[in-house]
Amino acid sequence: MQNNVLDYLDNIVKIKPDKVAFANESFSMTFSEVYKESRSLASYIAGKGIYKKPVVIFMNKHPREITAFFGVIYSGCYYVPIDEEMPASRINLILDNVKSPLIICDEDTIEKAKAFNSDAETVLYTDVIKTDIDDETLKAIASKAIDTDPIYIVFTSGSTGVPKGVCACHRSVLDYIEQLSETLYTDFGINGVYITTNKPHKVKFANGEYECRESYDINIGQYKEITKFIAQINFYQQYKREQLAQMMRNRPSLVYNVVPNGVQKVYDFTEPE
Repeated sequence: MQNNVLDYLDNIVKIKPDKVAFANESFSMTFSEVYKESRSLASYIAGKGIYKKPVVIFMNKHPREITAFFGVIYSGCYYVPIDEEMPASRINLILDNVKSPLIICDEDTIEKAKAFNSDAETVLYTDVIKTDIDDETLKAIASKAIDTDPIYIVFTSGSTGVPKGVCACHRSVLDYIEQLSETLYTDFGINGVYITTNKPHKVKFANGEYECRESYDINIGQYKEITKFIAQINFYQQYKREQLAQMMRNRPSLVYNVVPNGVQKVYDFTEPE
């Protein structure tokens, strides 16, 4: 039985190392890059002797922020994401609550982090990912992981205005992913559908309606495994019909050909620029 969310990344990096994993308007990271940087970060944390502790991620919304989440989990710790737009008073309450030994920042947040009322070490993401990967240590950490280990804490506003942390473990996230995968596959009747668009559109299926957002495309195919589902998600890409066809032809045999048939239907809503 699967007991670690990192199994998804460990598996997909073997299958699609050069596939874009996360992207924004100007920056993207492949699964291979996410894997390597997260394990470098994990090696840094492990080298500090930090284990099964909360590690604060204080970064702008960015593909590297997500990679930092993975890195913390690889180290056997659990991450605490803090929005850099939060008031300093609220952030200090959270830091006082979790008592994290480490705050991981980016260039835009590190100076603000140094002003917090915290004894935590403040480090730059771009510095710590230069750490050599310690495969043996990370392997030992993984061997001790169980599905009830925490992987993150998120803070709510709280009814009294005091931030309250909610902790999630591997099992709760794994169960959610599997349920989501099954829901996408059955409840919406999405079976071998490719959608690509540069304009917002709503697409109707037998059991529901899916809103395709601007510059968003998704290929679900016949994937029950969420890793395969996630591998086909790309943001901020616009395809013309011929580009879509070429991309589909270049994909592995587990993806049906772009030619519509009884199993796969292709919806292309891309409009001329």
